[in-house]
Amino acid sequence: MDDIVTIDFQGFHEEKALKEVRNENFSVDMGTGYLGEDFEERLVGVKKGETILYESDFPADFQNPVMAGKTIEFKVDVKDIKERIKPELDDEFAKDIDEKYETFADLQAATSSELKEEKESALEGDLNDRIMQKLLEMNEFPIPQRTVAFEIQEMIKQTEENLKRAGQTLESAGINKEQLVEHHREAAEKRVRGDFLLKKVAELEEITLTDEDLEQGYSRIADEYNMTVENVKGYFKKREELMPFMAELLNEKILNFLRNSASLVEVAAGAEEAGEAGEEATQDA
Repeated sequence: MDDIVTIDFQGFHEEKALKEVRNENFSVDMGTGYLGEDFEERLVGVKKGETILYESDFPADFQNPVMAGKTIEFKVDVKDIKERIKPELDDEFAKDIDEKYETFADLQAATSSELKEEKESALEGDLNDRIMQKLLEMNEFPIPQRTVAFEIQEMIKQTEENLKRAGQTLESAGINKEQLVEHHREAAEKRVRGDFLLKKVAELEEITLTDEDLEQGYSRIADEYNMTVENVKGYFKKREELMPFMAELLNEKILNFLRNSASLVEVAAGAEEAGEAGEEATQDA
C-alpha cells in the first residue's frame, strides 16, 4: 500500500490527552516508514471515516521526554485516502526531476550513487556508535559535574527550540523541567565522557584539525544545502556555531582514525587524569 492517508491523531497517557502528541489533517505517505513501520501497518486496509485505537510502548531514551518510558494510547481518525498516481518512468520523467538528467538512465545512475553514499554513511555512523560504546565500556573515570550540567542545559535548550517550532513551550506541553534534567542526565554524562575520551585520543595520536579539513567541511555543507562555500563561511563568521562545527569536524577525524586502526586505543589513564583535572577545576571555581 503506497497511498496517502490523511488522519487526525491524539495520544493519551493514563487516559489523559497529551497536547504535544496530537495533530490534525496529517498526511501519512504510506510506504516511506516515516512514522514507523508499526504505525503504517495499522493503517493498511483502513477506510475513510474509520477510527483506530491502539497503544505503543516507548523506550526510556525516546527523544520526546513526554513519551519516553511510557505506554501511549493513540486514537487515529482516518479522514481521507488518496491513491498515488505513478508516473511513467521515462526520459521526460527524469527531466521533470531535474534538467541536468537528459535520460532516465542518467537519473538511475545518480540515484544509485546517492543511495550508496547514504548506505555508507549509515554504516559509518553505526560503526562510530559501536566504537564510542566500546571506548566507554573500557574506560571508567570521574567527570566534572559542572560540564555535565552545562550539557544538560544545552539539551534542554534544544528541546525548547523544537517545541517553539511547534508553537509550544515546556509549560504548555506539560513538561516538568526538573524531570527533564534527570531525563537527560545519563545521555549528558555519556556525551561528556565521550568527549574526554576523544580529546585524549587526539592528544595521544597528535590528531588536529587542519585548514584543509575545515575547507572540506565548508564544501560539504555547501553541497548539502546548495550554497556557495563563501556563503557557508559567511554564515559561520556571523554566528557562534564555528567552534562547535570545528569540534564536530575534529571528532569525525578522530573517529575516522579509530575506524581505520587495528584496535582501539587504550586511553583510560589519560582520560581519568583529564576527568580529575576537570573535577578539580569545578571545585576550585
